[in-house]
Amino acid sequence: YKALKDYNRAVEYELASLAIAQEVGDQQVEGQILKNLGNAYYALGEYALAAQYYAGRLEIARMTEDSRTESQILKSLGSTYHAMGDFAKAIACLEDRLVVVRLCQDARAEEQTLASLGVIYESVGNYLKAVEVYERRLLIGRELRDIQVEKQSLGSLQVACYAIGDFAKVMAYSSK
Repeated sequence: YKALKDYNRAVEYELASLAIAQEVGDQQVEGQILKNLGNAYYALGEYALAAQYYAGRLEIARMTEDSRTESQILKSLGSTYHAMGDFAKAIACLEDRLVVVRLCQDARAEEQTLASLGVIYESVGNYLKAVEVYERRLLIGRELRDIQVEKQSLGSLQVACYAIGDFAKVMAYSSK
């Protein structure tokens, strides 16, 4: 039903599966179902329910010390809170994700998280913080030798620096 984009029907079956997984105590399956429910509710625009199921999945990931899943769920939660307009919670999730991906030494995930944080900081008018995260993203893009990330970071830096009136930096980032 998910493949057919019939998310309401998918939710019905996922909820039935969740009850069984919880009854038999299969935490691994329960975690996957919680993530699936979060994804389905997100697709339906039911962000509060999506956040609830993602939070349940996050709890299991942390309990089982599954850093990779923790990182993925923090990303999903951050996107969900962003969609809800709860920028403080979105930032908190993404800042938590930064800690996890840095411990895992996952530069690509760090770069992606910094990009998301920059967008949110711009959304709330905190351009100084946006510049800070975009500068870090630029460094990572260069370390990864990723020209696309470097170009995106420079463009983002130009916009954020323009917003704070730092035209010298705008020019500096234009010429790099």
